[in-house]
Amino acid sequence: MSQPDRMEHEVDFWGHRMMSLDECIAEFRTGMGTNTRFAIDQLEPLAGRTVLDFACGQGITSCLLAIRGAKVIGVDVTPQAVEAAAALAEALELAVEFRCGDLLRMNDLPVFDRMFGRYALHHVDVPRYGRRLSKLLNEQGWGTFLETSVTNPMLALARRFGAGRLGVARYGSDDERPLSYRDLRTLRQIFGYAQDVVPEMSFLRILDRNVFRRRSPVLTGACEFVDDKLSEVPHLQWLSYHRLVIVAHEPVALPTWHRGVG
Repeated sequence: MSQPDRMEHEVDFWGHRMMSLDECIAEFRTGMGTNTRFAIDQLEPLAGRTVLDFACGQGITSCLLAIRGAKVIGVDVTPQAVEAAAALAEALELAVEFRCGDLLRMNDLPVFDRMFGRYALHHVDVPRYGRRLSKLLNEQGWGTFLETSVTNPMLALARRFGAGRLGVARYGSDDERPLSYRDLRTLRQIFGYAQDVVPEMSFLRILDRNVFRRRSPVLTGACEFVDDKLSEVPHLQWLSYHRLVIVAHEPVALPTWHRGVG
């Protein structure tokens, strides 16, 4: 599928999956989960820094960045999402600039101190958009991208053959492609530095979400408990479906209690 066709499908898919303003405000107040909070924490200090929120969606993460004092530009290809993002920022009384369009065609963007993306890179051509993002990143800056991955072959097979069938939920679009180790190496080559970590293990959590739909608090608690224990075992981070990719032009210090993978 060509990139323009893929982009049209993405716009149509997400344009029909919009949350209400009240739902966005509620999500904003939760901080959107452990992985998202950790990803934003890694961008500190944020006060006064310019930040690109790539594929910002309805602007919740843009507002989470702005409330920490960042000067945020949120970019997304879906017009309905950008309109909703502007409404959210206005409701929260936060100054955020939103732009609708393809990042590859935006020639008037500044160079940014920080970059952020939440489930963004696996919806695009990683080499092409990686090169564009790298050019927009300050030499001393860095970015964090929370992504889905196929480093766990069991989850990769389940996603390919089970998602959307036999009662197994499917949350993403048909065009998305979770990141592979090859993609991580590509990002490392493009930026100069790329490290991926797993703030919160999502192995059994994915089973609970997609198959059991979190209907049983007891089962949900058990899955979370086992995942948390697995995350403490060295060399098992590859099990996680979600991971955080940190990119920069030079190495960035990470918390010592997280183990890198790949």
